[in-house]
Amino acid sequence: MFKTIGVRLPIATLLMTFLLGGCILQAAKPEPVRVGLIASPQGEIGQLGRSTIESAEMAVKEVNDAGGLLVGRQRIPVELIIEDDQNLPEMAVDAARKLIMQDGVVALIGPQVSRTAIRVSEIAQEAQVPMISPGSSHPATTAGKPFVYRIAMVDTNQGEVMARFARQDLGIQRAAVLFDAANPYNSGMAEIFSRIFQQLGGELAAYESYSTGEVDFTKQLAAIQASDAEFLYLPNYAHELTLQTEQASQMGLHPIFGGNDTWSEYLDSDRPAVLEGSFYTAHFTVDSPGDAAAGFIARFQEANGRLPDNAAALTYDAFSLLFTVIEQQGEATSEAIQQGLRESARFEGVTGTISYDGTGDPERSIIIMQITNQTAVPYRMVMP
Repeated sequence: MFKTIGVRLPIATLLMTFLLGGCILQAAKPEPVRVGLIASPQGEIGQLGRSTIESAEMAVKEVNDAGGLLVGRQRIPVELIIEDDQNLPEMAVDAARKLIMQDGVVALIGPQVSRTAIRVSEIAQEAQVPMISPGSSHPATTAGKPFVYRIAMVDTNQGEVMARFARQDLGIQRAAVLFDAANPYNSGMAEIFSRIFQQLGGELAAYESYSTGEVDFTKQLAAIQASDAEFLYLPNYAHELTLQTEQASQMGLHPIFGGNDTWSEYLDSDRPAVLEGSFYTAHFTVDSPGDAAAGFIARFQEANGRLPDNAAALTYDAFSLLFTVIEQQGEATSEAIQQGLRESARFEGVTGTISYDGTGDPERSIIIMQITNQTAVPYRMVMP
């Protein structure tokens, strides 16, 4: 018959075992995936920033309500850290450095506008932290930077689409351009439109510029009026556009106006009446087809009490792309995210099908919108 031999462990040994067990349990709780967002909800383009933040918070909440991102075999929550760059390049740089160096984010989303996104892209590339800009469309944002991606169409595509539309579809012979020469986004779009329009046999009747902050455009508009231009391309922000079109109307200048994706900043109720019949390029509309777009529109409206705009949709796609890549890679590190983005060939978003071919610039459709009865409605969808 065998005796059971009891072994007494010293109290110190028992305590150590208990403490080690507690440490193991504590270590098993995953650290959140920290994602940085750079956006400004105040100032002249505050609506752009507010839409960005609202959409980002919705995307993160949806993931966390589902238990977090499925990374490997465990669910990991997402922590969103927001920095306000006040729409200033130097503030955007400071925000990016804080998010990367102090907060330890694994990826950056934003900024939306090119003049700040270009500067932040340099910081992200140097630190080798992936960056996805929802709305920046200037080529310099991604050029030579394998860690930087965008959701928006590139300026070269957007400017070319509007130039071809004006010349070939509308039959415009004489066009003019008014743009902010100090902003790479505006000036880049103006240059591309002008070059393509002339290559197609059109005449550039006037090419007028101004500096950021100007509010009186009568001198430039007088030159455009004297040029007899039939079409006026305004690749500018909504707060500038309002002044420019109202001053043009007061002078008796009534060409067909054309614009770009920043025109999507307007709510229908705020859009100047003088823009009736105008056209602009966009990524998204509340009339966009597909279940993904319809579901996003309904959820955003329920969460925020209004319909989503261009910035909201692009931001949601930026987060969706990031989350998809993290789950596919099974690892939430900057290195794994960058590799996943590089290998990402096709992504179905709320703004349509987006594909990448070895660069951070997507191949995607562009919607031409027309303003009718104070409402922006889809006129045509084109591929650059």
